[in-house]
Formats: sequence, C-alpha cells, structure tokens
Amino acid sequence: CAFPPHSYGNPWTILNSRFELVSLQDYMGAGHSVIIDDINKDGALEILIGYQLVDLNGRVLWTLDVLDGKKIDSLEQHVDHIAAFWIDGEWFASISGSDKQYFINAEGRVLWVKDLPHPQFNVIGRHHSENRIFVANQREIMNSFRLDSKEVWQGLLPENWPMGKPPSARPGRPIHMIDPLDLVDMGKGSESDYIVYKEGGWPYLV
Repeated sequence: CAFPPHSYGNPWTILNSRFELVSLQDYMGAGHSVIIDDINKDGALEILIGYQLVDLNGRVLWTLDVLDGKKIDSLEQHVDHIAAFWIDGEWFASISGSDKQYFINAEGRVLWVKDLPHPQFNVIGRHHSENRIFVANQREIMNSFRLDSKEVWQGLLPENWPMGKPPSARPGRPIHMIDPLDLVDMGKGSESDYIVYKEGGWPYLV
C-alpha cells in the first residue's frame, strides 16, 4: 500500500539505532521484500529495495540495468520476494517481480529474465547437487530453473487436505499467500534440499 503522493510500496523509511529519521524515499519496484547485506563487498551494508540497491543513507547505488531510466507500473511490477545467496564469494539474487522473474548479480546486471504469470515467491536450493530456483506464481503454475536459466520443471504441487477441504477455503489455486514455501537445507551430505509447501492445504515436505 501507499499514501499520496507515493507510488505502491512506498515510501521506505530508514532509521538509525536511535530511531532518528535517516531517509524517507520512494524506490522503483518497492514492494514486500528487501535484502540487507554487504552486497558489493565494500565493508558496509547495502539494502536491495525493489529494483534498486541503496546505501544506509538511502542513496541509490544502482538500478537494475534493464529498468534503468524506464517507467514501470508500480502496482503490477513491484518486487514480491527476493532470494539472495553467495556462490564462490559472489553475490546473486532471484527476484519475483510480479510479472517477471529476474536473476541478477551484485552490479545490478540482469543475467536472465522470464515472463511469468505473477511470480510471487521463490527459494534457491540444491536439486540433484546443482542450485535451482523454485518459483511459486500467484496464478496458474510453478517453475523450477537452473541458474543458467533453463527450465527443468513446470506444474503445480498437489493440494493436501487430509481431513477434507473446508468450505471457507477459497476456490481455485494456488491461493494468494505471501510466503508459500520454506527451504529446508539438508546439508552437504545430501544431493537435494527439501521444500515445505504451505499454500495448498496442510503443509508438507517436497
């Protein structure tokens, strides 16, 4: 939500440890998820808000290269979820951006992008000993991608209603849940991680 004259998902407030206002700004694609980390390895924390990386004073360090200088629909193209991780000392993130799934690096370069029917949430884990991105879309399908962008699975996980589907459950699926998946890291001794799926009834392990 937002209040006039701000766009959807804005403004974002940065406070210091004394709860003093440091920054109050709008950011492109701001939505429901941020990442705080030393993303550019300069010894200071940065914040990925929407499609922009900002420092702790709220100053924009970069905008995703494919969106820099462009206008977006803040309601239909905001960031729903960010999953970030490090591989061999390099930072990457997978962004579920309402109409597109982005895979980016620490410089704000889009390594690949997929048009999807409202990517809502994603997790990054190991499957058959390689990293993969599992995406839950709000509508229609789920997807699994290798980090080189190849799609390796598309479908819907089954519903799980062991005592019957209650009449209060909304018809159709997937239902719109902000956090439908949790990754279970099975450790280096296992070739695959697990996912707890919570959106189609009682939670279960995949």
